[in-house]
Order: sequence, then structure tokens, then C-alpha cells
Amino acid sequence: MDLPIKVLRATYEDMPDVARLFRVSRESELPFLPKLHTNDEDISFFRTKVFGRQTIYVLKEGGTRLVGFIAFDSQWIHHLYLLPEFFGVGLGLHLLKLAKANSKNLQLWVFKPNQRAIHFYEKHGFKIVKETDGSGNEEKVPDVLMEWVKPKK
Repeated sequence: MDLPIKVLRATYEDMPDVARLFRVSRESELPFLPKLHTNDEDISFFRTKVFGRQTIYVLKEGGTRLVGFIAFDSQWIHHLYLLPEFFGVGLGLHLLKLAKANSKNLQLWVFKPNQRAIHFYEKHGFKIVKETDGSGNEEKVPDVLMEWVKPKK
């Protein structure tokens, strides 16, 4: 990480790179997930379901190489992914703070086997409010619903 990391609001031009990073990160860090979609289906999902509907910020190394992103709205964090080599250096927290900045509470789903993510969110104020057997998600993998409530001043 010799080049500086820039935080930018995502544009539609970023969408194919966001979809690729989503796939690379999931395949690398979540090997327990079934592969349900093609690369083209991932791009279509981000085009139709994420971009234009959610607030998306990207992290770019040297202003060009996408190394992470977050997609959220006023109540949900839908996606937060980094390339694995960028774990543990504060970039995930930086993205998380962007989502928290204008929200009173946020929820998100995490796959139960993804203990690294569960610990990350717990460390930053999220609590587990529900656990499922995975029958309600596309992947059929047990998951947890987590929630953060902005502390009262």
C-alpha cells in the first residue's frame, strides 16, 4: 500500500469494478458460499439493484485501483467489501463511519461463518439481534442480523 487511498463517491463507471471486487472478495474470504451467479449476473445485479438505489463509496489506491466499497441507505448497510490485502488497516472502519454519519440506526446481515466480519461489526457498536438457519437467504447459509443504534448525546 505505497500509494495513497482515496475515498470517492461511486459513479456508474465504477460499477463493473465494484461487481468484480464483490466476487473476488467473496470467493477469497467466504469460500463456504455457493457460487450462484456468473460475472455478468453480478454486474447486472449491481446495475439494477445497487447503483442508483444506494449510496456507494469506493476506495481507490492511487486514485485508480478499486480496493474496497460500501453500499448503504439510511437504514441498511447492504455491502462492505475490501480486497483481502487491505484488511486490518482501518479502511473498513472508514467506510463504516460514512454509513453511520447520517443514520440513527443501521442494520446488516452477516453470514454466521464470517466471524471476522461479526467481530468487526461488534467492535464498532453493532449487536446481534437475530440468528437464522439460512433458509431465508439465497445462499442457504446461516446468518445473523446485526444492528447499530447511534448513542444518545
